[in-house]
Amino acid sequence: MRRVLATSVLVVGGLLAAACSDQRSPLPTEPPFSPSLTAGRSCPSTLQLAALTVALFAPGDLLTFARNTQASISLKMSRGDLAGARKLALAFIDFTLKTYYQGKLRDPNGPNPPTTAEAVVTLIDGILCWVGLPPSGLDLTKSADVTVTTKVIGKDGGQFKSTDELSGLKVPPGAVSEDRLFVITRRDDLATAGTCVSSKLKSQIPLCIDFAVVPAQDVAKPLVVAICQPEDAHPPERRLAHKLSDGRVELLAVVADPFPLVCTSTPDFPPPGSGGLTRAVWGVGSFLARVLGPERLHAAHTGLGGLLGPKASPVTAVLVRLSFVVQPSNTGAGDPISPPVQVAYQDPESEAVDTEIVNPIHLALGANPGPASLADTLENPSSGIATFADVRIGVDGSGYTLVADAFSSVFTGDSLLHIPATSNPFNVASLADLMIGGLTEAPANPTTGEVITLSGLVSNAGGVASGPTTGTICATQFAQGISSFCGAVDVPTMVPGGSAAISGAVGPLGAGTYTVTANVDSALNNVPESNDDNHATGPTFTVSPPLLLDQSNDPLSFSTYYCDGVGESISQSFKPGLSPLARVVLRLRAGSNFPAGGTTTTVRIRSAGDGGGPDSAVLGTATTFIPGPQADGAQLLVPFDFSPVIPMTIGDTYFIQWPSPAPGGAILGWMGTNNADPYPPGSYFGCAGFASPIDDLNFKTYAPAPSQPN
Repeated sequence: MRRVLATSVLVVGGLLAAACSDQRSPLPTEPPFSPSLTAGRSCPSTLQLAALTVALFAPGDLLTFARNTQASISLKMSRGDLAGARKLALAFIDFTLKTYYQGKLRDPNGPNPPTTAEAVVTLIDGILCWVGLPPSGLDLTKSADVTVTTKVIGKDGGQFKSTDELSGLKVPPGAVSEDRLFVITRRDDLATAGTCVSSKLKSQIPLCIDFAVVPAQDVAKPLVVAICQPEDAHPPERRLAHKLSDGRVELLAVVADPFPLVCTSTPDFPPPGSGGLTRAVWGVGSFLARVLGPERLHAAHTGLGGLLGPKASPVTAVLVRLSFVVQPSNTGAGDPISPPVQVAYQDPESEAVDTEIVNPIHLALGANPGPASLADTLENPSSGIATFADVRIGVDGSGYTLVADAFSSVFTGDSLLHIPATSNPFNVASLADLMIGGLTEAPANPTTGEVITLSGLVSNAGGVASGPTTGTICATQFAQGISSFCGAVDVPTMVPGGSAAISGAVGPLGAGTYTVTANVDSALNNVPESNDDNHATGPTFTVSPPLLLDQSNDPLSFSTYYCDGVGESISQSFKPGLSPLARVVLRLRAGSNFPAGGTTTTVRIRSAGDGGGPDSAVLGTATTFIPGPQADGAQLLVPFDFSPVIPMTIGDTYFIQWPSPAPGGAILGWMGTNNADPYPPGSYFGCAGFASPIDDLNFKTYAPAPSQPN
């Protein structure tokens, strides 16, 4: 059971008062506060700090020393000796921390907050506030596997080792502008759990050192830290690492151990990939026994050093390896290496990508047969992988390699971390580069009974001649899976800048939509190229069944019909002589606002309604894309194919209904003839659905061949 002291009510009440108000009556012993020191902050009063001190320190020497130190701080503040007061404040904090970790402080409030750790931080932050310094930033943990070493260091710098001699801290001159308390805390609780800087990095050694500065602040110059490694022959890829404020991990710049530490060997280092239980057993049974034991087995090696900053934080050592996950490929002189080179941080044992590490990765030339130069290439990783999208080497040569290495942060000097990785060899040479364009099909509107000729143009955009090779040119269907109907093509030798026509015959093809595609030199790879992607995609075309012209009204016309309202339609009635209906062709006129990228347009086939107008059921719909740009006033014969075809009753009245795109006539209009009745079987029906018997629109209808009257 936790003991409750009689002072607890006073402590809690004082803490709440300090949190809720800055208005308090000065006490005779309270030093004057400078407004510049306490502006915007609520500092506990001297009475509140005294009550908290009594609650934490047992009567006797410890309490006497604590109260005398606070009295000395008060005296110096009353005399305006701020520097002297701050020195005493840091000494008091040092004394309080050591007393806390020695287990000599009392529990102020039993089961109620604040706990001992919370009360200690409140007391420390109150003393700092008293002398105009920012809060400590401390998050205290007290357990059997946590040890603390402290030292006050000022603007002239200094260094110290932890009492267990497993770590050290060197503060360079100018890192802080005045005295600060530097703290080294060994967190074996985090080390045993494998969570010192990350829960994902499996190669953390079971030694976690938390470096801190009180009050919390960014240092102006990097701190030199060193920690022991658990074996004599430590892996060369091990580096110190710390956790950033956003939870990611940064590897520290490498420096020599300046103390030096005298580290003991630990042969039974836990095996790679050990779980938390195994690490815990190892830590208690071996490492901690050596650390806490009365004497070392033997002096074996110095510590691993690094540069830390601007924020102090927990540090451990991790194994990390750089690997080329996308190797460089052969390329042309001056051409970017494709696909882009990628380098990743990886766990050396599992080869999993270490996604938390943020250090930039530098790329340089290794083997350099050119010799050539490589522009300074530094990339930040994304989820542990750095992508180098524009690596170019301008001199021919065989057997080039790239070398990747990690960089430290800008704050610690942009230095290499010396964990290099070397790529596979690759070659740089002036190469050919085959390209395909100008793909077409003929005839333009093929039917199922025709052989189709596919054509294109192959050119050499590279710097040297290309030898002869072969390829294919195909009609490809993508709609339901990919099926291709191809013709073989021969590609002759071409000088740089040269070109050659290719063509192949396919068909007859079944009805459907096809795309012209081509590929050369991919199967044989006869031609060394700077870019081996020799695939091209061309236009799409439709193969239709053979058609018979049925109804036709397409005289020379000068009138354009359209609607002004959005969603309105115009229609033309007709009486079929063949069945079924497979295609309708309209003569449309492009307007001044026809889109440069083209547009789609639609027709609907309707049966006659009860009133004889286009208001009955829709029997079929077809949509066609009209490519752009089109000249203003251009007349276009636009086909609309129906799938499935629409059964017709010979002699009945049907309607071709065309939704007129708004604004009226600016994009498209339907050509027609007024006052002449050129198509007596049918009539034009306007936007309101009323007939104009003497007007007709230009159209044609088609039926599949052979077709029979129904």
